[in-house]
Amino acid sequence: MKNRTKYSKRSNRSVTKRLILIIVTIFVSIILIAYPTCTELSKASIVYATEAVEQVVDISIKTTTSSVDEYHPRRIYILIKNKFDQDILVMEVLPIGPDFIDFIYSINERTILPGQTQIITIDIKAKNQVQPGKHLLLFNISFKSKYSAKIVNIVSTQEINVGVIGESEIIKLLGLPSLLVLPGFLMLVAVKIFWESSKTKDKKKSFPLKTISPEFWFIAITLSLPMIFLYPIITERFLKIRRNYLETYGLTDIILVWLSSIFIAAASYFIVLGSINLFSLYKIWRIKQDTPSPKDDPITILYKLDKQGLGVSLESANLKGIEQTVFLLEFLKDAKEEFWVAPPIILEWLKGSECKTLRENVLKQLNLQGNAKTLANLLKEGEGMNALRVDWPLGTKPMQVKSKDITKNFAKQIFVQEK
Repeated sequence: MKNRTKYSKRSNRSVTKRLILIIVTIFVSIILIAYPTCTELSKASIVYATEAVEQVVDISIKTTTSSVDEYHPRRIYILIKNKFDQDILVMEVLPIGPDFIDFIYSINERTILPGQTQIITIDIKAKNQVQPGKHLLLFNISFKSKYSAKIVNIVSTQEINVGVIGESEIIKLLGLPSLLVLPGFLMLVAVKIFWESSKTKDKKKSFPLKTISPEFWFIAITLSLPMIFLYPIITERFLKIRRNYLETYGLTDIILVWLSSIFIAAASYFIVLGSINLFSLYKIWRIKQDTPSPKDDPITILYKLDKQGLGVSLESANLKGIEQTVFLLEFLKDAKEEFWVAPPIILEWLKGSECKTLRENVLKQLNLQGNAKTLANLLKEGEGMNALRVDWPLGTKPMQVKSKDITKNFAKQIFVQEK
């Protein structure tokens, strides 16, 4: 019995030792299996916690040229070098820039091995309306270690010069201080060309403005200012797109401003020229309305005298070689070299008592205070009634004579004489 008890105790101790040994073995095995991973995770965390990002990756941006315009897209190369001793996963490359710059790229997640460099290409293209000048592009690069969930961002920059094709060449060729004065400059040059095309060779140089002068630029700037406000309205009305070259512009805007400036100048020039010609024609017509003519009948002459402010009584004169007295059909002026003259109007009554009232009214105008227009209306009425007839003396009519041929001046006399 004692032996059985002793054996049982030994057996229990043996089982206990075996259990302890199994547990220790399992624990050691777990530690041995998990140790490499824990070491790597710890190392990755230490890198991001204690080392600068620049010590993990090296990023540089390369490009063939720093200028870009609407018709010349450029390519940017982003070089990412892994300086870490573990793989790096590039999550995203996000380019940021002005609204008038388009970025064309396709970037997927990529793994970069230790010491390896990978190249990411991004094409940049300027839109048809830009703000010329230097602009900064930003590239936000996101990456992480293969064994870490922590994502790190690095921002790299690249400066580019955005331009408009042909702009600098136009400014340099025309000698403009700024593109803003282009409309006024083109208007004045167009007017100058139109002016010279209508002048003789001797008068071509008579254009009042010299191209390089303060007055020229003053007018050019003044003419350019309204275009700043008119251009958005014109483009919105005719192109259904509002464009404002104070904000952004491109080659299309330069062409539109160029053509519209020349059109406005041409329209304005020919409108002014047409107005001047119309005014000249009006003056000629007006002169014809007031100036006597050899073809004028007596009543027409009376109307023209009234338009000049003359009445029925006129200055009388004698002419060389002509015995008959003539009357000056215009005001006597010492500086004039030629005068219109005419013989007296002959009034002949064809009816008697039946036109008594008309005759009385006519006689009231045949005095020094008589009104030429009133008399002309009465004579015209009488001719319509066949009550009277007015005419020039036989073989005579209004004519233009030189002042030196007037030999003697008399006092005012009545221009219309009854027969």
